[in-house]
Amino acid sequence: QELEHSIEMLSRPEQVCVNNMQQRDFRQGIELVEDNVQTSLRHELQEIKRLRGAFDALLERVESQLGKDEAMIRKLKADILDKKAALDIDRDSIGLGVISERIHRHQADKDRPTKSSELSWSEQSETNLTNSAHMRTASGQLRTEVSSLIETSCTEVMTTWSQTNNAFDDRTT
Repeated sequence: QELEHSIEMLSRPEQVCVNNMQQRDFRQGIELVEDNVQTSLRHELQEIKRLRGAFDALLERVESQLGKDEAMIRKLKADILDKKAALDIDRDSIGLGVISERIHRHQADKDRPTKSSELSWSEQSETNLTNSAHMRTASGQLRTEVSSLIETSCTEVMTTWSQTNNAFDDRTT
């Protein structure tokens, strides 16, 4: 959300810069020169477009990571549900005899042949937990990148804005 907000916030300085450049196109005579103001405005616009590109690229990575995180959450939830179902079967099986009425309670589970073993379940759980840890690490790194980009972009936009304002001041004095 911060990243999307930052992208939106770039539009106002961009509009001001474009408007200033358009207004300068109406200069006449000796005022129609390539001066420091024009150069600063052009540089400011290029900087804003560069930052917008960086924000868009990072936003794409963030959205991709969110999709991976959501897929991992679904996978972990499915794993928990499978283990809960197996635990329920084990609890019901304790003390059952061959002729018990409750022996057929989990009939639907017999219809799903399985090739898993205790070891493969353990390995699958360990893999899921490891992948989940990697996803959380990647998400944390992306959050750090987002914060860093927002912070540096604010500084860079302010610097170019100040340079443009100084060029305007120098031009008018």
